[in-house]
Amino acid sequence: MSLEVREREDDYLILLSLSGDWNLTYRCPMRVARGEVVIAEPGMGATYKRDGEAGPTELRISSLLMRQWVPDPGVIVGKVIGTQSPWTSALSSYVAAVARSTFSEGRLTSQFLPEHLGALLALAAYELRKPAQDVRSPEEDKFSEIMKVLEAHCMDHDLNASVVARTCAVSPRTLHRVLARNGASYSELIVQCRIDRSRDMLHARHLRHLTTAEIGYRAGFRNPSDFARVFRERFGVRPADVRC
Repeated sequence: MSLEVREREDDYLILLSLSGDWNLTYRCPMRVARGEVVIAEPGMGATYKRDGEAGPTELRISSLLMRQWVPDPGVIVGKVIGTQSPWTSALSSYVAAVARSTFSEGRLTSQFLPEHLGALLALAAYELRKPAQDVRSPEEDKFSEIMKVLEAHCMDHDLNASVVARTCAVSPRTLHRVLARNGASYSELIVQCRIDRSRDMLHARHLRHLTTAEIGYRAGFRNPSDFARVFRERFGVRPADVRC
């Protein structure tokens, strides 16, 4: 079902969907994911098509308010605003929160817009104005995701490659392939994460009451002798030698 978006003469439209992906024709056809934002200029025809029950919510701000924060609105108008940067992501999240709490006709007045949304519009426009950065490959993104999971959960004794793969929504085979292409292996990385965590704990004054064996266990090593051996191999000293 296609719907014509109506604009007031002096309004910019902020469009987003809270329930699903949708198709927008504005200057050119574009696909917009749930939670992403598109800002349409006053007087420019815009149509959208729902997917099932999904469709965009319309919020309006006046040209005066828009230009107060974004002197050159062309930088931000007509672009799909989502997770390009922390600021565009913050703008999308904030607009979604505003949409959920707006029960009137959805026009953002000076009472509703000053500091937060205006500042986010300005920051998002600044980010979108910057030259495009090198695009990371999906495999680089997946390697980064795997490392984040390892660093966050390395102290869990039951953590293994299958658990990490499931958390990252890949098969164990894919996980090992991604690590190998980045010059690493699961066994090396998990040991490194645990050793690094143990060193941090050994340097922590508030953990001085723990024995080195207890610190090794908390860092993810089941066997105290394995912890001591690996620590000495990596750093050339005993765990006790680095206590603060």
